[in-house]
Amino acid sequence: MIHTIIQSFTTNFLGCRPKYSLSDYTGKMMIVSIIEQSLLGSSTVTIILNPNLEEEYPITDHLTSIFGTAIKIVITDADDNVIQSLVDPAIPLILRSCDEFFTYTDTTVNAVIGRASYVFVTGEKYLTMIGQFGPDWNDAVSEETGVHIIYPDDYIDFDKQSAWVAYNNKSTIFCDIDGTIIKAQTRLEYNNQPEAMTKSINILLEAVKAGSKIIFTTARLSADRHVTTMMLESLGFDNFELIMDLLNAKRVIINDYNTANPFPRAVAINVIRDSDTLDEYKGNL
Repeated sequence: MIHTIIQSFTTNFLGCRPKYSLSDYTGKMMIVSIIEQSLLGSSTVTIILNPNLEEEYPITDHLTSIFGTAIKIVITDADDNVIQSLVDPAIPLILRSCDEFFTYTDTTVNAVIGRASYVFVTGEKYLTMIGQFGPDWNDAVSEETGVHIIYPDDYIDFDKQSAWVAYNNKSTIFCDIDGTIIKAQTRLEYNNQPEAMTKSINILLEAVKAGSKIIFTTARLSADRHVTTMMLESLGFDNFELIMDLLNAKRVIINDYNTANPFPRAVAINVIRDSDTLDEYKGNL
């Protein structure tokens, strides 16, 4: 049995709402991912929210709708908020910040996880450090106090905004078909084996594997959806979307940007028809 306490008190990115409430590239709040990671190894998960931030940027209802009774939410700004939230001082305690991703379940030794998360063999150990060092106990944590510093393999630190931007550097790629990933076909040739442009296809497959989403766009008619889908699957694509019946004309993407999702949020790539040169624009995907 492990008790994990997630504290929402942290610095925020400039010009953004509370860091823990930001949504990642899948639309999931940062704190939701942290709760999911915590539930993998903990029987009890408590989230401590600041009342002022919760009033201005409420997330309680959202978290409850996802996790129900699997979590406990405490809204307080008391200095001893962790002590108030302890379920049983006799069981292991993981004290997590709300801006670090990791999964960790080894509570056999006291440890620091990354920059600002902590594992205690028991809650009593945490209380002992509070009693010994006071409110600055975390500044005193070191090998000398019997606490090991650990970085799990999946550890990601979002202390800096640049790390969050890099983590979310995925794309929704709207990609043409004829002349872009295969040599252009006429409608009479749709049932023929296409001439694949391998370099461009591999660039797209790499982007999808890294987390990007692909939506194929084409002026092909909806009546040709089945044969077009089969062709795309034969090239190695799956889990894609296909928009058909577009105008045989220029295409324009319009998107917004802000501090959390910085400029540019819309990128255009024009490749010469049948040239197989998408690799030259890999940095834009």
